[in-house]
Amino acid sequence: MDTAIVVESEKSRQKLITGVLEEQGIQTQVYDEAEEAVRRVEENIPDLILMDVMMPSLSGFGLLEKLKTLDIKVLLLTDAEPTSRQLSTYGGMDFFVAPLNRKRLAARITEIKANLPKRPRGTSVPMLNSSHALTSHMLADLHDPSSGRLDAGRIADYLDVPLSALSKCLERSVAGVHKSPSAPTIQHLLIPIASSIAILARLLGSKEKVRIWMNSPHPDLEGRTPLSVILDGKATVVTEMLEAALAGQPA
Repeated sequence: MDTAIVVESEKSRQKLITGVLEEQGIQTQVYDEAEEAVRRVEENIPDLILMDVMMPSLSGFGLLEKLKTLDIKVLLLTDAEPTSRQLSTYGGMDFFVAPLNRKRLAARITEIKANLPKRPRGTSVPMLNSSHALTSHMLADLHDPSSGRLDAGRIADYLDVPLSALSKCLERSVAGVHKSPSAPTIQHLLIPIASSIAILARLLGSKEKVRIWMNSPHPDLEGRTPLSVILDGKATVVTEMLEAALAGQPA
């Protein structure tokens, strides 16, 4: 393990955590807020992220949602035993429960290093949570060419829906999404939509067929169209259904 990101707002905790990591030869970057960490994660994959589970901003939860889709080891720092809600919400992430002291944290980092598979350097961040090969041109269609982030305007155009409809499911104003369609704070909401599009493009082969499927009632969605489910803010339901289909399960 060579690199780590620490997302922690308290300076004393930052110092303790970075000290432990650097003692073990791990290059570390520290961020007070999750928004900056999102940008860093999108540029280069770290081997490990340590993050306070109670970050004082909504963007902290946005980062956690994003990390659920990426192949990164995450250690959440908490001052109490995780609740059942936290265990459910942050499934797949590890918890480090207070007290946060150098000896205990060093032991945990050593354990993580021993069990972490080697990652080739320079690996790009996978934007979609799928083990299947997805067409690269499809990803380009949905991303802002400058930042490389998913672009809400491009996704709306691809689905042939007004930006106002997509903005509503993102719980953002139309003006805000129009001004910053690839903002880091909406990436975790765009990822499942882009996942569904990419899977459908692989299965169906054209934008027109993707649109037809999206606008056709589906029995597994209680007769609703997949697009209406997505615009209701439940894009993960459609993505999970499609990933099950790719895995050979009924859909």
